[in-house]
Amino acid sequence: MSDNNCRLKTIVTNNIKYYREQNNLSREELSVRLGKTKKFIENLEQEKYKKEPTLVLVENISIILNVPIVKFFTERESD
Repeated sequence: MSDNNCRLKTIVTNNIKYYREQNNLSREELSVRLGKTKKFIENLEQEKYKKEPTLVLVENISIILNVPIVKFFTERESD
């Protein structure tokens, strides 16, 4: 995986966690709505998921969280 891919993966996974928390949704609640396991969401957010998140996955999360998909690919300023 190239440096750019690693950086993008970090941005996306950080944003998934950030927007999930902003929506007051637990990992378990997101996993149920997404049809995945809680462990999958945990691994995804902690970058333990070996693959890069697919566009379809990010799109589904954006729909569930009601967040425009582009925000998942945009680096946020530190809180």
